[in-house]
Formats: sequence, C-alpha cells, structure tokens
Amino acid sequence: MIVSGSFKSGYSYQENIWAESLSRMGWTVTVLCPKGRSQSSDQSAIEFIEVASYGLERRQLLLETDVARHIVSLRPDCILWFGPPQLFGLSMARELAVKAIPIAIFMGQNSRMQTFDWRTKGLGLKGWLKASAYRYIRGPAIRKAIDIADLVVANTAETPRLIGLYDAPTNFSHKLMMKPLGFDPDTFKYNPRIRTRSRTDMGLAEDSLTFLLSSRFAAEKELSIQLIWQAFERLAQTNEHVQLIVTGLDDQAISKRFIAQVETSSVCNQVHLHSFLERSALAGVFHAADVAVFARPSISCQETLGAGAFGLFSDDGSMDWLLTDDECGQTFPQADADALLGQMLDLQANAARLLDERQRIKRAAKASFLSYDRIINDVLTRLHQQSSTDH
Repeated sequence: MIVSGSFKSGYSYQENIWAESLSRMGWTVTVLCPKGRSQSSDQSAIEFIEVASYGLERRQLLLETDVARHIVSLRPDCILWFGPPQLFGLSMARELAVKAIPIAIFMGQNSRMQTFDWRTKGLGLKGWLKASAYRYIRGPAIRKAIDIADLVVANTAETPRLIGLYDAPTNFSHKLMMKPLGFDPDTFKYNPRIRTRSRTDMGLAEDSLTFLLSSRFAAEKELSIQLIWQAFERLAQTNEHVQLIVTGLDDQAISKRFIAQVETSSVCNQVHLHSFLERSALAGVFHAADVAVFARPSISCQETLGAGAFGLFSDDGSMDWLLTDDECGQTFPQADADALLGQMLDLQANAARLLDERQRIKRAAKASFLSYDRIINDVLTRLHQQSSTDH
C-alpha cells in the first residue's frame, strides 16, 4: 500500500514510479491519496482510494482522518509512506493496528528546499519564520512517522541530519537506509536507437556537444535557470557547435521572460525550446543531450544519468552523491556562473569523449544503481528484514 499526499499524474515522483513498478512486478497495489490525485499511466492495475483532506494545498499541508481506517480495513502486507511532513497519513500514528504492519517512510529534505535550522546565523526574520514553522508544524509529524516506521529511507545525503533537528528519536539510526531517488528503467534506461532518433529529429549534428537545462519554470528556480543560461550563452558566443536543449517551459511569466531572452540572444539558433513533456517524450530529450546541467536538485537528475548523459551538478551537497566517479559527472561551485562556464569550456575541449557511444554506454551502466527496479528490491528486502526484527 502506498500513502502519498503528492501522487500526481504526469510526474516522475517516486511514489508514482513505485506504484507502477510494483504493479508490473505482480504486486496488488493500492494508493491512498488526496481527492483529485488518482491518476497514473498504469491505472488499470492500481486501485486508488481518494481520501478527503484539508489544509494548505500550496504549502503541501494536507490533514486527514481516514487513512488509518482504510488501512485497517484492507490489511496490506506493507505500507510505503511518502512525505510524512505533508501530514497526509498522520492518522496512522494513532492506530495501533496500523503499527503492526511493516512501514517504510520516505523523506528527502535538502538544503535547497529552505533553511531548516532556525539557529542559523544571519538567517533574517523571513528565514527564521520559515524554519520555525517547519519545526513546529511539520516537526511533530516527522517524529511520529519515525517512531512508527520500521524503515526510514533518506533520499539525500543531508536528510538524516536535517530530520535530526526535530528531536527525532535518538535510536532511529538502526532504521535508516540511504537511498536516492531513481529513474524508471522502462522509460529512461539508455537506448541507442532513441538517441539517434531524437538527435535526428532535433537536427543535431553528430559532433554537436549538447547541453541540457531541464526545470520547472517556477519562481524559486529562476536564479538557477538564469545561472545555467548565462554560462551557456557565453560559451555559445565563442563556439557555434554547442547546443542547448531547454525543457519545462509553460505559459507563465517566468517562461515568457526566458523565451524572450533566448529569442533576442545572438545564440538563439543554438537553443531548442520545449514545453513540459510527458515522460516518454522527455526520455527522448534526455537521450539527445550529452551534458545535463542542474544547479539545484531535481527528479530529472537521475533520469538523465540513466539515459547516459554526463552530469554537471551544483556542489550544494544534494546531488553529488549521485555521481559514482569522474566519468559520470562532476560538480561546480554553487551559484558561480564563471566556474560553471569554465567547466563547460573544459567539457567542450573534450567533446569527443562525451560524444563517444562506448563511453555513454559505460556511463549508463554506472548509473544503473539508480534504476527503480534495483531501488525497490533493496528497500523491500531491508523492510522485510527490519520488520521481522522489530515486530
């Protein structure tokens, strides 16, 4: 059984992929989610139960009273609870019958979301209020979730430290499992035919080193988007063979400003603009790109690595553990456009290696630990071992 306040059609949220993957593996999957969220590309094999909730949708605070009741009536083999800080699913903490069922919780706090430590010097009033609100509103839910869980799956290297700020039980280290977000192998695993077709469709020359900017064009991401664009524009002004693929554009103001920037730039003919794409189309774009540039964490980081792209990630601590060695990618200093440009220039100077098909196959193979078939097997095996000991 999957409990999630974020289950949403069209996105590669890990709970979506878990539901679809488990169903394909032969499991009977039931998803408990807020009303209006029961959409999936594989609905026929997944049962959805929509639970009434209320709260601040924009802040992803979703209170409910019925999740535990549904779980008791269905008596699942295990519970996978995604995002306890949203509060959706918190009724489980009050139901003894639920606590007898093996439970894994998934949390992915990282420093790019916000400042979590209210004691940070120079935080300012707004930052202190956000950190304090997280502490007092979401903190109790985190503590209760850890208390009832058999397994705590941390999606980033920073997560254990950050959730530890909220007076988490001192003995939860034995429940902890470090496991990053991954990619759906049925969609994003490297396929040479997809790469050839995608690059041909985009008109990309065989020797064109192609960078990728993939993002939601939301206010909190605008600085990161601008950082990547500024570095690429300067690179392209000195090299007409580099290309940039941009995906995630919509009809909002931030996207419109970005499109205007590109259209008035001297390198506009080296940029390929795409709106928000469904997953199979997105896989084609990721296969076409040679270097995936991310200035902040994203679900797409793992998907681009699965497609064999070279990762160029910010060194903010939230993504570097996805890169197993220098052949798979490298990090650049956070918020430093000059440093990013320097590394792009170095990559361009070594473009032949990045464009080599054999090297791409090797990169994709090294990223296979991020494939959800492996992640799911690892987590369920550990959950079974842990629950057998605890119950």
